[in-house]
Amino acid sequence: MTSANQSVTLSFSFRDADGKEKYPSSVFQDTMALFDGRVAEDYDKLPEEALLYGASDIFMYAVRHGYNLSDEGLPSATDFALTQALSAEREENLTDDASRSLFGKKIPLSQSKMDRFVLCPFSYHCTYSLQLAPEKSGKFEGMDVGSFIHKIFEEFFSRLGGRLKTVEDDEAKRILADVMESYAATIAKGNPSRRFKALLERLKRTSELLVMNLLSEFRLSDFEPCFFELPISPYGEDGVISESIPISNTQSVTFKGVIDRVDIFRKDDDVYFRVVDYKIGNKEFSMNDILMGLNMQMLLYLFALSTDSSGSFAKMLSCKGKPIPAGVLYFSFGSQEKPKDPKEDKRKEDANALLLQTEKRIKRSGVLLNDKEILTAMENTLAGRYLPIKINKDGDLSGQSGTTLATLKELGDLAKTIQSTVKSIAKELAGGKAVATKEKKGEHDPCAFCRMKPICRTMQTEQEEKGEDVDG
Repeated sequence: MTSANQSVTLSFSFRDADGKEKYPSSVFQDTMALFDGRVAEDYDKLPEEALLYGASDIFMYAVRHGYNLSDEGLPSATDFALTQALSAEREENLTDDASRSLFGKKIPLSQSKMDRFVLCPFSYHCTYSLQLAPEKSGKFEGMDVGSFIHKIFEEFFSRLGGRLKTVEDDEAKRILADVMESYAATIAKGNPSRRFKALLERLKRTSELLVMNLLSEFRLSDFEPCFFELPISPYGEDGVISESIPISNTQSVTFKGVIDRVDIFRKDDDVYFRVVDYKIGNKEFSMNDILMGLNMQMLLYLFALSTDSSGSFAKMLSCKGKPIPAGVLYFSFGSQEKPKDPKEDKRKEDANALLLQTEKRIKRSGVLLNDKEILTAMENTLAGRYLPIKINKDGDLSGQSGTTLATLKELGDLAKTIQSTVKSIAKELAGGKAVATKEKKGEHDPCAFCRMKPICRTMQTEQEEKGEDVDG
């Protein structure tokens, strides 16, 4: 995949910014030694045709020299490059051999892989096939913040056991403080900076507010957290076995991931379960995303658990029949709004006011089973404080913004749609699709947070068209 088709160019500077003479590195010299008779050429003395790097360079060259696309005689490879640069977005594919060597008979996918491929196949292959990545900054970044909160939730509720409804707030906070101190000690090694310590303290305060909100929710619910960080994979290592989905006679796709939390409700011999995914930020469930093949993980997890032919999930639940899906929920915690009234800062010192302020920043959204008895089990009061539903004047239930109520049949139809979407993604992946694209998918900009910008020709072409300095 990384072999050049035509040529490789190596360069070095003769002089630095102060005019001091420089010499090529040992890598440059060793590479030159492999090719007898090759000598370094002075960049300033190269012919103009050798300096055509982007679409705008090629286009201006053609204009200056009076070439048309139909003319013969364009410099070597420039006619092809010019045609491509002026045409619509082109398909770029890996060779069949490269695709076979990458994927074989089973194509392993995760939600992050699917999201990356759907948004930009080129970025996917850079990230996962070539395993390119920028150097880590060593900072406590967003992913680390999420990991901290995930771990705190898991450890706290594991220690609490079955005392969700009976534990007093003061005792819960003492248990939580001990959990946070123990985990913080594992990540704050050596001599952490003042900034790191300050971030850690903010994380502790945030975690306490989130945990107390969850604790309040479970006190009004018959659902209980049963599993945290539950692995799901083709082999079921310490978790649940995921099913393979055939995409052809010779290939199938497998799915791997980790479920943040699974809550259950036992009713006679039946066990209802819901999947919960924690999100840092103002994340809201979107059915449009699902239809585009994005953010499908919660539903993939839900359907994998409900169709588990191995019976591994049912055994973990000690369930006689098949577990029944009750829905999926994002538990998202958005950024704090700045107070409009200066006096609001003083009011925040009151614990109850602070809790209410926190609840405004917490959002739950997703797909829930349209069954009043099961919804009442999720939130006994059906007041919509912890469950994203609302009741109209006739007593009918409906979902709030970002939430859909669905029957079991509708959930089954949705499962078929998602399976079809996964198949389509896997087929394109197996077919070697590797085009770089800047086309937005709904509200998702594939280039906004892409770490492959420095090597992306699509981004380079766009900058050239805008007259920007590509080299920064």
